[in-house]
Amino acid sequence: MKKKIGIALLIVAFFLLILLAFNGAFASVSVKKGTEGGYRIAGYYHKGPYQNIGTAFGKVSQITEKAFGKPSNGGEDCVFPGGEVLGLYFDAPGSKPEDSLLSFASVIYQRPEDSIALRQADPSIVFLSIPQGDAYYCDLKTSGMLSMIIAAMKAYPALGEFAKANPPKDSISHVFEVYRKGYTRFVMRYPKGK
Repeated sequence: MKKKIGIALLIVAFFLLILLAFNGAFASVSVKKGTEGGYRIAGYYHKGPYQNIGTAFGKVSQITEKAFGKPSNGGEDCVFPGGEVLGLYFDAPGSKPEDSLLSFASVIYQRPEDSIALRQADPSIVFLSIPQGDAYYCDLKTSGMLSMIIAAMKAYPALGEFAKANPPKDSISHVFEVYRKGYTRFVMRYPKGK
């Protein structure tokens, strides 16, 4: 009986390791220095724990579908042709109570007519921009919620360590995630030329 339980536990542990490996738990993080930003975004503020921002992203998805129709290639990675999803995070976790953390769930748009369509779909939608600037960033494979959680747990410590070892000329002004097909770009951007 003990032998059967031991074998069953080994099988469960094996599948758990496979699941974690498939979702990026053992992937290395390579932080790069480059230019990021230059985005025009439309979306909704979220106040509260960052892990609860999904409701605001759901609203972004509904509005983009109302404005542009259902995406032809589907999935959460592409809300409309040319659009990418972006999460902007204003507060460092631990800097204030979780229920006071401020973030912004949005879609990146390129063309003026896209902003008009979004405004027509919901007049309360908020428009912001993230100026282009120097940044530290890393790209991690993400294919679902578990891989997203693992990626965030790996990306931010790596970005923080990189920023300590390579202090930017000015303080970090924007922390955001761009959700792309098959991966997420985690970014710490600071003002260019300062």
